[in-house]
Amino acid sequence: MSLFKARDLWSTRCGSDETFERSSLLVADLWGQGSDHLTVGSHEGVLRIFNPFADAQVSPERGFSPIDVVIEIDVGQPILQLAAGRFISGSKSLSLAILHPRSIGVYNFTTIAGSTEHESFPSSDSAHFG
Repeated sequence: MSLFKARDLWSTRCGSDETFERSSLLVADLWGQGSDHLTVGSHEGVLRIFNPFADAQVSPERGFSPIDVVIEIDVGQPILQLAAGRFISGSKSLSLAILHPRSIGVYNFTTIAGSTEHESFPSSDSAHFG
């Protein structure tokens, strides 16, 4: 008899022919709102940030919903690894570092109030080193 029961709460498919590294999955609170987001990067250069439990009134077992996608952008280079941390001097917020084959990109996200499903629109500033 086990004390724990494993179950799937949420899942999605990212692209039809995309490939991924184990290190290109990140769980972090990039906006500092107290809830983690799932960040996924592919070898094809597509970065996706999900908030699977954005709607607290809906059961967590509901599966994927389009409002779970916070950001989906093509960064133009393969994504090998993702990391979150305070990479920008003087910044108190977390930034997203993306390792590409010949460079590193650091993205700092801010939210802009708006009238979307998420009630705010994420925007990013980036710096590339390499």
